[in-house]
Amino acid sequence: MPKTAFPPWVRQFLVPVTVLLLLLGIPYLLRPVARVFLAVFAGVLLAIFLDGCASLLQRGIPMRRGLALAIVLVLIVLSFTALLWVGGAQVAAQAAGLSERLPAAVATVRSYIEQSEILRRLFSWFSQEGGKSGDILGNLTTIFSSTLEALAHTVIIVFTGIYIALNPAVYSQAVLRLVPPERRPRGKEVLTELGQVMRYWLVGRVAEMAVIGVLTGVGLLLIGAPLALILGVIAGLFSFIPFLGPLLSAVPAILVGLTESPKVALGVVIVFAIVQFVESNLITPFIERRAVSMPPAFVVAGQFLMAVLLGFYGVLLATPLIVLFTVLVQMLYIQDVLDEPVQVLGDRGTNDD
Repeated sequence: MPKTAFPPWVRQFLVPVTVLLLLLGIPYLLRPVARVFLAVFAGVLLAIFLDGCASLLQRGIPMRRGLALAIVLVLIVLSFTALLWVGGAQVAAQAAGLSERLPAAVATVRSYIEQSEILRRLFSWFSQEGGKSGDILGNLTTIFSSTLEALAHTVIIVFTGIYIALNPAVYSQAVLRLVPPERRPRGKEVLTELGQVMRYWLVGRVAEMAVIGVLTGVGLLLIGAPLALILGVIAGLFSFIPFLGPLLSAVPAILVGLTESPKVALGVVIVFAIVQFVESNLITPFIERRAVSMPPAFVVAGQFLMAVLLGFYGVLLATPLIVLFTVLVQMLYIQDVLDEPVQVLGDRGTNDD
């Protein structure tokens, strides 16, 4: 029988759908080892950051790659050491205070809930499964295994980042060898663009984290909220996760405010609302002119999807994965398959207009 030829539009539709299904199905099927792959991806992000810092240093002072990377690593370690020396004791003390206050804050919230019949029934319905907790030994085992997993992932991230940043050309050439020889020049363009876009994205995120952390800490300090320093640090760290991060960081701050009074808790809410307004209308537009901007609905949908597939680790790295996937679709599918012009995400041609 003669072979049936599919119309071009069918092939153009099936290719992205098949790729999308593979991208969603493979992480779900490989969930037991998916966190290891995410740790390796986080290591690649660290390598991109270290590579950018080392390249910037080499532009100013000509030196060997290994020496530049060593200087960058030493400067990072010295910076963290200085921060710990200046404010480490206070942060540690406030972190301990936070762990002591949170149970009291939860108890305060529970007392507020018990005063309302509707809220009491709703809380009881949500906590039915949570009340069936295991014994102390089981909880200790879970904590121990989680700690070991976190340490293992940290080791993977750090060593992956350092080894790749030390000689990125070796790894990029290894990836290009998987591409047919006639497509390797295009593959090199895609890898170069990916590295540049991810570097811009990292710069934007680090800048936003620093600004949000400082603004939140200062705002909480001005209203007299307890543990303002550690809550500001938490807000800055969680802002690495766009949109969902600020909501997650606001929860412990509001709970701590409730241990003082409802008035303080309301002030905490106002501080977070003001910081988010400033971020959305001043900080983010300014940074996105020089970094990488993503459609908000696209990012939120991707975060929830990664949360369902891979849990918190998926949410943590959802945005850089979305950035990577977007660039690949734009360059390999829209430009190469559809042969249509498209401004690649993070293209510097129009960001500075």
